[in-house]
Amino acid sequence: MAIGVPFGWTVQNAAGTAVSGAKIYFTIPDTATPRSAYTDSALTVPAANPVIADAAGYFLVYLSSELGYDIVVKSADDSITYQERTVTAGASGGDAPDDEIRLSGYAATQAGFVEAANAAITDGKWLNGEEIPITLTSLMTITLTGPLRWRNVRLSKLAQSTADFEYSVTVNGPDFSNVTNLGANAAIGASSLTVASATNIAADGKYLLISDTDYNPDPAAYGNAVAKKSEWIRVSQAYTSGTTVALQQALQSSYTTAATARIYRFLETATIEWDNVVITGGGNDEAQGAARFNKCVVKRFSDCGSVRNAYAGFTFNLCGFESFISAVIESSPLAGYGYGIEVVGCDAPLIDWVWGEHCRHVVTRGSSFSTTLPFAGGSVVILGRDESTGSVVGLRSTGSVDDVHTGHVGHNIGEVSGDLVPGNTQEAVTVESHAISYGSVRVTGADLPVSVLYYGHPSDEQSPSVKFGTVDVGYGGSSTNQAMLVLNRDAQTRNTFHCHADVVEGRYPGGVNATAVQGPVFLTIDKAVLFSRTTHTVSAVSSANGQARISITSPWLIEDSGNAAIYAINAEGDLFEAANAGTFGAIVTLGDGTIGADNTAFRANDAQIRLNGTRGTATQSLAGIGTVLTPGEIKSATVAVGSAVSQTTNTTTNITSISLEPGVWRVSGQVAFVPNAATSITTLIAAINSTSATLPDPDAVAGGYNRVTSAAYVPAVANITMDAGDAIFTLTAQTTVYLMARPTFTVNVMTAYGKIQAQRIS
Repeated sequence: MAIGVPFGWTVQNAAGTAVSGAKIYFTIPDTATPRSAYTDSALTVPAANPVIADAAGYFLVYLSSELGYDIVVKSADDSITYQERTVTAGASGGDAPDDEIRLSGYAATQAGFVEAANAAITDGKWLNGEEIPITLTSLMTITLTGPLRWRNVRLSKLAQSTADFEYSVTVNGPDFSNVTNLGANAAIGASSLTVASATNIAADGKYLLISDTDYNPDPAAYGNAVAKKSEWIRVSQAYTSGTTVALQQALQSSYTTAATARIYRFLETATIEWDNVVITGGGNDEAQGAARFNKCVVKRFSDCGSVRNAYAGFTFNLCGFESFISAVIESSPLAGYGYGIEVVGCDAPLIDWVWGEHCRHVVTRGSSFSTTLPFAGGSVVILGRDESTGSVVGLRSTGSVDDVHTGHVGHNIGEVSGDLVPGNTQEAVTVESHAISYGSVRVTGADLPVSVLYYGHPSDEQSPSVKFGTVDVGYGGSSTNQAMLVLNRDAQTRNTFHCHADVVEGRYPGGVNATAVQGPVFLTIDKAVLFSRTTHTVSAVSSANGQARISITSPWLIEDSGNAAIYAINAEGDLFEAANAGTFGAIVTLGDGTIGADNTAFRANDAQIRLNGTRGTATQSLAGIGTVLTPGEIKSATVAVGSAVSQTTNTTTNITSISLEPGVWRVSGQVAFVPNAATSITTLIAAINSTSATLPDPDAVAGGYNRVTSAAYVPAVANITMDAGDAIFTLTAQTTVYLMARPTFTVNVMTAYGKIQAQRIS
């Protein structure tokens, strides 16, 4: 069965300059009969013949793996022929064997490898290393303006100099060019920019909009290093004049001319195509990296590997992506480092799968830039086993630079899975950013499987959020941590940080925690199945700066610690309530489900726990204004006939009362009047109100009221019972509701007794 094999390069003339609009003709070998190339890997959409290269001289098509092609490359006006060749596409990726330089034709030394690599770069061909081992006695630095195509390459670094963080191979694409500056302030969500000059803005070009304003979300806690706000943008058309530029997508942040915002062009001429390239570190503590790519376009990066590079495997800095990354990382433990794939300030990174062993971060997303375009959806990250004793984070999504967490914006990852060795204080997934979506996280052995830390954004970022599909953490390495920890550390703007998961399942550690360290936090979960042993199963903790809220639609929660200080549901709102008197600092809302606890199930300290149909243990510990609410719960108070309250004619008297927590309540009551044999009665009133000894307005809805009036009569000791009405009370604070009576009578005495009851609606 034929498969589509990608085929393309940047056409250059003899001087090494890209040929804009070059024509590429495809024919049946040894004939003039055209043979179709295709625009898709499924080989269903034929490309134009000739194929026209773009303004940078680049083209990409797909060839059938079962056919041969004669290819002629000419200038845009057909006056110059640059190449003529015959190729047969193969499934190994890229061009045919005839379109490659084999390392076996050169010395098996670094000098021979460099010579072969330079020849391949010059001819725009593949370098086939044929898995011949090459020892690097010095670092390789490649300055690139066209394609770098390697396959089956094996490089080993002999030794390390005194400097740490060296890369065996560094590839530098051309520097960005400052095209223009911002001409007017631009708001978040803007679809166009006013610039100083739109001249030379190219259609579909990639640009980096960057502000020189320094933004530090939390200098007190995380040092004083600076981070610049920026984002990748694309324009809709070419411009030769004017000052307005239309964008293909809305801005993610706002920018001002006072901040000297500038627009830089990404030239996209340096391209990377690597297939089965493995780089092994060596020397000293191996605090080094395999390869670093600066300002390049990744067109292929398949089945590559990094071995014993303890600082980093492959780092992509300010790169673009047209292909998915797949890699195997076998790192060495290095305190504070050990990155498998490091993506820094890139435009729409694509990650297919990564297997990592002995990595601190299998994949890390870090940058000095506060905004970028998203990762492509469907990415898969596989976390390998780690047997080191150092801290391990499987997948880290962050915007940190020099310990300043700028909150890197946006990416989507389809699946994160892995099997970690317990006991190494490992975090499977750490998120220090927002606008991120994970399809599923399935890991075992992690001490803290999922850690979500929000550090803030410029003030124009109003809705920070992270979303998960399924989080299944299995059995972790430590029962002292939570399965999922969510913290808002935004000390700058104190925006509410939202985190959502469709499903969370955890077994030792099996708790979830949302803490408002510096700003409000709101964790929502559709379904939670959690077992905890030494931590609270659900814990919401406030600070003076923000509420903490957790809502679980369908909970199945078990706490079996055997410790009276561990709760199934823990809500701590005292710090927030101290700064905001009478307001709950933490709110936990649970839908229909089940809760089991060894000891006390609920702890509400100046907090509210709402149980909407949740079944299970009902024991509770309350402090301050803390309360546990159960819709449908009933409260009542009764005064028996033996304790009947003496009545005074035409005077309102309280019979009894109940205290109700915030919420919506339906309240009703009955009053029984007891005259003596000679008492003459004209009016009897039974009522319910939240104001003591005060009848409610009979025409209002804020109380119950029932009145009977007649000509004077003497009932002769018979008790007279009447309803006090039915009232709905919507309460925002703890409130006392009273049952009261008001008779009008003469001649003798009267008493009254009765009952008041309330049922919670919500």
